[in-house]
Amino acid sequence: MSVEDGRLHLRFYSPRKLEDVEIWARMPSLSDEEFLLARFEEVAPFVDFYTDLPFLTRDCTFRTASGRQMKVRRNPYFPDAMLTLRAAGYCPYWRTLEQIKHGWTISFSLYGGDPTKPDGGPSPNWLGIRPVHCREAVALFLNVGYVFSSKEAEALLYANEDKLYGNGGTDDPVSALRVVRQMQTPRSLRVGLVNDRHAAGLGGGGVFGLDQWRWLNYHDDWGACTVMFHELGHVLGYNHSSSFTNGPWAHELMSHFYLNRREELPVNTTAYLDSKNNPNLYK
Repeated sequence: MSVEDGRLHLRFYSPRKLEDVEIWARMPSLSDEEFLLARFEEVAPFVDFYTDLPFLTRDCTFRTASGRQMKVRRNPYFPDAMLTLRAAGYCPYWRTLEQIKHGWTISFSLYGGDPTKPDGGPSPNWLGIRPVHCREAVALFLNVGYVFSSKEAEALLYANEDKLYGNGGTDDPVSALRVVRQMQTPRSLRVGLVNDRHAAGLGGGGVFGLDQWRWLNYHDDWGACTVMFHELGHVLGYNHSSSFTNGPWAHELMSHFYLNRREELPVNTTAYLDSKNNPNLYK
């Protein structure tokens, strides 16, 4: 949420809609109390919404948090910085999203590919990522953020600490506390579409990518799900000798946790995006 040039701007990165959302505002020059600026019966998936602030053109009366009436006089020169915003939601999906405490920031990269070409313009490790894959990436990282924030996932790691080992192999134990902290460390990733003639996925540092088949199947196929966690293991800093890529963290603990709890994840079904039927997939 932001106020830009006298307009309220809402941008929602989610394959699922929200229902019953309120936007509360505070204007310290008038009152320390919040007032209800806007209410949305529905916030659509991936919405990018602008609307003019009403008091730029007319006097307005708003309801405050305590239930009283607050009048805001017309001001066509209203400074954006005078308004602070807070959203409140009341639907079950809002409560699910609130449980994500450790999400990562993602952006997208072509990595030399070309999405305007029928073959994706191989680079050779990458193809040009298209919106259908980007939307799947948003779904994936909403779900991963939810899993990595889960107390149940933490408990699973502590209960299986003997299966966690680092780049030195099985003789290089890693504590569950260290792994939890690594999973919950803020990160920024550039996400791409891997050329399936090169690999099923690529990851490490600030890079993450899957090939098209894995983007379409990570949510309900064990093999695709393990590739996803394999690459996330690289992002956490581990190599192929560790349990985080070719061992229990990726192949057993996290993949099974994810697949067994699909119903409670933020994006809990592929039906929201229906990507497999998207006409803009690579053939």
